[in-house]
Amino acid sequence: MAGNQLKLNGRVQASTIMEVIIAMVLILVVFTIAMMISANVMRASPSAKKQKAAALLQDRMIKAMQNPVTGTATVNAGEFQLSQEIKPSENSKSLVSIRLTALDANADTVAVLQEICPAK
Repeated sequence: MAGNQLKLNGRVQASTIMEVIIAMVLILVVFTIAMMISANVMRASPSAKKQKAAALLQDRMIKAMQNPVTGTATVNAGEFQLSQEIKPSENSKSLVSIRLTALDANADTVAVLQEICPAK
């Protein structure tokens, strides 16, 4: 056999308390860094709620660009309340600014979409 022979009557050398504490601290640091990375990934990823709100705003934007009527309106679309504001552009009279906002049941802003399009 390669290596040391197994001694049945011999003593096995144990780790000192300092070695154990250092190993525990290293494990704690690795797990802390892993938890921070996973928390950042989970926070940064778009939720299904935000994606659904963005899709509703895109659909509403297409309809608003086809017939841009100046003014504000609020529409309930499923679990969201869509706020639409259409106003003339400050730089050109032939353009309008369309701003759509999706609010959830708690009146928190979930998604915002803003476009400038030609006035009709």
